[in-house]
Amino acid sequence: MVLLALAALVLVTTRYVAEAGLIRMVAQTEQDGVLRSTRQGLRLGWSRSAWRLLLIDCLVYLVGLALMLLCFALALSPFLLWATGNILAGALGTALASGLLILDAAATVAILLAVSLVLPVARRQCAAEGLGVGASLRTAIRLVRSHLGQALRVWLVWAGMRLAWMVAMVPLVLLLAPLVLALLPLGLIAGGASALAVGGGLALLLKGALPWIIGALAGLPVLGLVLSAPILVASSPIEVLKSSWWTLAVGELRRLPERAQPPTRAEQPASAPVAPQPVEPAPPAPRKVRAQAAPSKTPTKATRKRPAPPTRASSRRVSTNVSSRRGTKGTTGRRAKRKATPRRKG
Repeated sequence: MVLLALAALVLVTTRYVAEAGLIRMVAQTEQDGVLRSTRQGLRLGWSRSAWRLLLIDCLVYLVGLALMLLCFALALSPFLLWATGNILAGALGTALASGLLILDAAATVAILLAVSLVLPVARRQCAAEGLGVGASLRTAIRLVRSHLGQALRVWLVWAGMRLAWMVAMVPLVLLLAPLVLALLPLGLIAGGASALAVGGGLALLLKGALPWIIGALAGLPVLGLVLSAPILVASSPIEVLKSSWWTLAVGELRRLPERAQPPTRAEQPASAPVAPQPVEPAPPAPRKVRAQAAPSKTPTKATRKRPAPPTRASSRRVSTNVSSRRGTKGTTGRRAKRKATPRRKG
């Protein structure tokens, strides 16, 4: 039992150390362009980031599993109406449960999609940036929300690579079938030894067939690991490619500008005191110029021309004309009196 636990611990440690080292190698090579060896990658992976990756996986998978089980239990709850003994209530509960199971399937797909989007980003934030478990998850969720379209495109490429690899696995398994059969005896020996160790240890505490059943269940993973060793080795290049793809994609997502969001009241910075500035005198207001009216055609008193004062020559002419007119009038008057008065005969 102790040996089995130690073997599981060694496998888990190797797996997460290798993943952390690969993520950090790709991130650093992207920054400085210097290639690292496998030994340097294992040194980079042997850090706290490896254990944080394990905690992130456990937290995300446990929360996702709890949500899926909760949705499944809620979908099955209408079947409890059959316990009332009413056939109509049981039939209605069955119909309702069928609809809820369809919604539960859709919710399960949505949960798996969200996990497959957030988890790779959180791993890269933890290993490449050195963030903690909570900070990595928060940063990953914010990054995916800010660039959902780009994240979905990256996920589609990753899903395409996985699908292509699953198709390529069929001829690969057929090619590796002789090697797998050759490893079958070794797997049976390793699995049997593990089953005997676990079952024999539990037989000292428990009685009956239960300890040996538990031992057999413990030996099956060892048998499967030995038989799948050739396939795991053959699939390592595609796993490195998928991990590197996500690391480079997350680096590009971090460099994209995030969508501007209005700051909350708690995030608004305190206003700094503003230094008084000298007040400049205002420029003088321009004088209003009255608009000149258009000249009218009728002459006004101001525009009428006054007659020019008479000169000396003209005054003399006027006085001469007046005097001549007076003299003429006097002469004509005397002649008329003479004609009117008759002459006296002497």
